[in-house]
Amino acid sequence: MSNSGEHMDPSPDTGRPSGQFAVSRLLLPEIDDMLSASPEELEEILEEIHPADLAELTHELAPERARLLLSVLPPAFSADVAEYLDDEARSDLLGDLPPAKAADILEEMAADERADLLSDLEPHEAEAILGHMEHEEREEARQLLEYPEHSAGGLMTTEFLTLAPTMTVGQAMDCVRLAAREERETIYAAFVIDGVGRLMGVLSLRDLLAEETPALVAEAMTTQIISVDPMADQEDVARVISKYDLLAVPVLEPETGRLLGIVTVDDIVDVLVEESTEDAQMMAAVEPFDEPYFKANFWSMVRKRGSWLLALFVSEFFTGTALRHYEAQLAHAVNLMFFVPLIVSSGGNSGSQSTTLVTRALAVREIGLKDFMMVFKRELKMGVALGVFLGSIGYLRAWMWHEIMPVRLVVGGALLGVITTGTVIGSLLPLALSSLGVDPAVTSAPFIATLVDVAGIVIYMEVARMVMGL
Repeated sequence: MSNSGEHMDPSPDTGRPSGQFAVSRLLLPEIDDMLSASPEELEEILEEIHPADLAELTHELAPERARLLLSVLPPAFSADVAEYLDDEARSDLLGDLPPAKAADILEEMAADERADLLSDLEPHEAEAILGHMEHEEREEARQLLEYPEHSAGGLMTTEFLTLAPTMTVGQAMDCVRLAAREERETIYAAFVIDGVGRLMGVLSLRDLLAEETPALVAEAMTTQIISVDPMADQEDVARVISKYDLLAVPVLEPETGRLLGIVTVDDIVDVLVEESTEDAQMMAAVEPFDEPYFKANFWSMVRKRGSWLLALFVSEFFTGTALRHYEAQLAHAVNLMFFVPLIVSSGGNSGSQSTTLVTRALAVREIGLKDFMMVFKRELKMGVALGVFLGSIGYLRAWMWHEIMPVRLVVGGALLGVITTGTVIGSLLPLALSSLGVDPAVTSAPFIATLVDVAGIVIYMEVARMVMGL
């Protein structure tokens, strides 16, 4: 986002800019009135309002009024506002504008934001807008739209600072100043290319300022280039930027080494929020959705939540089946029923812990499929240690309820077995799914808990059968 360098102090309780949004909102009735009476005078009133605040104000307006607001503002101002709107609102508002007006606004947006917006529109809407754009911006947008949405090519911008290796540092600084006036995506890193666009080196603004002006760019640049392929997954790009503490990573054409674009750290922040949100939803047994909570369609939410709940509900039938299988044994030792919730919940909780830890470790590449046996051994020992600890407490609880010695041993032994089993299953299932190419986040905590419930009943009853002769 081109405005990512602007920061304001957040309000402690709302997270919005302190005081500014509240002041801006007071102008909402006046803005609404002026849209009808004298829209040409709005620019003078709104020029002191931060585009992020104005973007929030558009949510308070009726859709047709919000579209009118964007259409009467200067295209550059409307572009700044549009870049702060959420994806759905932005595509709805700009998609309904006259194509020529929407094209004027898109031409003022950062290249990557422009491509993202066009990809969110209906194909006929995107083509209509592209037809009214200038040739350079239109071809640039088409190039970016060729890449998958969640790839480095889909994230990259083509607005970056390039230098020639034969330039002096003084000439390079002039290029930096010009790029700053043109509001390029970033000026904190310059990319040195040869005559055919191949990347030769990278030069940070700090290194540039530290050099003497007569020195050549080729002498000051670093040739240790960290780059990514345009088809690299966005999560891999995020790991590269995080590992090497980069402000931007170049995207190179694999065959030629030609510089295609750059992915900036502000785009990666958006990726991390998106990926963590999706993983959190899947780990909670909710089919992922992109819309904000209050904007998501109610019946769509019912479907996304209900499908997983139905699967978990049906899987719980097996828990009942397991209990019915041991009905005769339970009839001879009714007091064992009092410990069923304790046993199954302990196994489910331990399994959920392991699943969460291993899924996270897989996501950040702390472990891989080659570490299967190491994970197994570690979690087996962890399960035994936790099982002994909680099994001892379960034994004491049975003693406090004045249960006979065999019941105490059954409770303690079952907890050891169930927790060890839950821990091992919870750790290995994400690895198994990952080996099959399935996102390990689908091994949600409720799913693991339900799976271990059945195993917990079987282990509990089998321990009771062996100890008590049921």
